Amino acid sequence: MEFFTRKVYILTFIIVVITGCYAQKEVKKKGLLPNQQSVAQNATVAGSDNSTLNSTNSSLSPLQKFLQEQEKEKQKRLKKQYEISAGDEIEISVWGEPEMTKTITVRPDGYISYFLIGEIKAEGKTIPQLKKEITARLSKYIRNPSVSIIARTFTSKASSVAILGAVAAPGLYTIKENTRLLDFIAMAHGLKYNTAGQPVYNLKASYLSRKGKLVPVDFSALLANGDMSQNILLESGDFIYIASSQARSAFVVGAVKMPQKVRFDVDITLLDAIASAGGLASGARNIVYVVRDSLVHPEVLKVNYKNILKGKEKNIYLKPGDIV
Repeated sequence: MEFFTRKVYILTFIIVVITGCYAQKEVKKKGLLPNQQSVAQNATVAGSDNSTLNSTNSSLSPLQKFLQEQEKEKQKRLKKQYEISAGDEIEISVWGEPEMTKTITVRPDGYISYFLIGEIKAEGKTIPQLKKEITARLSKYIRNPSVSIIARTFTSKASSVAILGAVAAPGLYTIKENTRLLDFIAMAHGLKYNTAGQPVYNLKASYLSRKGKLVPVDFSALLANGDMSQNILLESGDFIYIASSQARSAFVVGAVKMPQKVRFDVDITLLDAIASAGGLASGARNIVYVVRDSLVHPEVLKVNYKNILKGKEKNIYLKPGDIV
């Protein structure tokens, strides 16, 4: 009986060893160990996610891409430390010197006055920066002063947006948080009409500028077609210009002798506009582009200046707002 049991144990051991060797051999054929297979699968899944993300990003509209970049910049600004402003209320204290605890309001000129050190500029500095400067000044009177500064109240800076052009009441307006473009145009009493009730605005040539950059808002889609995806949130400092349909002028820029705005009361051709700008500059190419209509979705006309002079191409008429 004992002999039989030993044979069973030995046979079981041989089967386990053979099975293990076979499994290892199969894994090697595939070139990956089990843990490596798991990592590879995870990498494949991650790669799929990234490709999906890239595909999603490429499908965004110009306005969505712009707002996405703006949000990234906004998050960076939020990570920066708060800078003290006029009207802020701060409490300054020195450990072991209870009589030196003082609550101070930053004056309109940005200065505060504190024990022993007198006047000191607080506006534009962070709490740690002001603390460091006060500590340095107090060191002349107190050995190793331990200064503490607590911000009690913050002054909310008013947000303002300007709107000019063909609106009923152009000007600079203070806006509340979460004010959208349509709300703001309503604050300016809406778009402008003449006495006959006819519109005098040109939505295709209107634009919104933010921090020196053109925001790709389609005013025509928003106000004429009701596309609410264009009804974006405004930020302090935004500038809105509603172009006038009555402005009879075009812009000639680039390789001409006198780049300028060309005004006209009667129909004007491309050659007339170039001539009024002094003609083409020396070394200029014969290819001329005319940018027309919306700055967001412009129509670009390409013409050959030399061929127009020779009569091989038609001399086109310009429209108000064209950029040559």
